[in-house]
Amino acid sequence: MGEILSIPIPKEIKARLEEYKDFDWKQYLIEVLKRRLKEFEVQNLLSDIDRVNERLETSEIPSWRLIREERDARS
Repeated sequence: MGEILSIPIPKEIKARLEEYKDFDWKQYLIEVLKRRLKEFEVQNLLSDIDRVNERLETSEIPSWRLIREERDARS
């Protein structure tokens, strides 16, 4: 069994939810929370990548030249 998360909701919403008792609201909300958490985690990772990229020095050699040299070295 997991942790309990209790949130107050307006009576109107609670009444409307009860109209659909056959729907698994618990599982639906768990999936929504998981999806949103994943979105936050991706945002954080992208922010971390941006911070690392800001600290990197730019190369004076164009990337196309480095790629060409690497390809030529393999042949």
